[in-house]
Amino acid sequence: MKIDIQKSLLVVLGCVVAFLVWQLCNTQVRLSSFKKQIGKLQLDNQFFEEKLSKDSVKIAEQEQIIISQKDAIELGILEIENLKKIKGQVKTITEIRIDSVPVPYTETIYISDTIYPKGVIEVPKRFNLTKEHYSFNGLILKEGLLVDSIVIPNEMKLTIGNKSGGIFRKSIPIVKLENTNPYLSTIDMKNVIIEDEKKFYDRKVFWLGVGLIGGIIIMK
Repeated sequence: MKIDIQKSLLVVLGCVVAFLVWQLCNTQVRLSSFKKQIGKLQLDNQFFEEKLSKDSVKIAEQEQIIISQKDAIELGILEIENLKKIKGQVKTITEIRIDSVPVPYTETIYISDTIYPKGVIEVPKRFNLTKEHYSFNGLILKEGLLVDSIVIPNEMKLTIGNKSGGIFRKSIPIVKLENTNPYLSTIDMKNVIIEDEKKFYDRKVFWLGVGLIGGIIIMK
């Protein structure tokens, strides 16, 4: 009976030791991963690369910042509004810039008319320009320019996944933002991907270690 009690105590002691070792290793791994992610994060200025594809699609890519939801909230890089379990969040600031373009009138202009001096036009006069990636029209009035409408179509696609890091290299987790309008540029981009933290007792490795230690102690 005394031997059985000793064995039981040894099993409990082994479980406690396994738990402490697991917690220490888990904390060190988490701290190392956290420091690595913060190194990429740079908080206010996450690096991203933007390029124009052959089919005139603007593509912005950025490495994923993978941390826990708790750490993300404490660092102020995750905004939660009536949500609980966040999977990830991507913030972008875009800008549409169209350089100077000639806009034709939609009516014939007679600058040499006998009624009007040369270089003078009659108002109101309508103008219109329609291109593949933008269009606008309006009126020229005596008081100034009136723009009826500006249309800038765009299709945005956000992809969160991994891309190949090369032969024999680990894949790289990235966030990929695609805009079909080449006049739209990404001037700022931030992301945070929430890591699903498992409790130590939810991990299979922990219970495997406990089982091995317990089995060795019982066999002795």
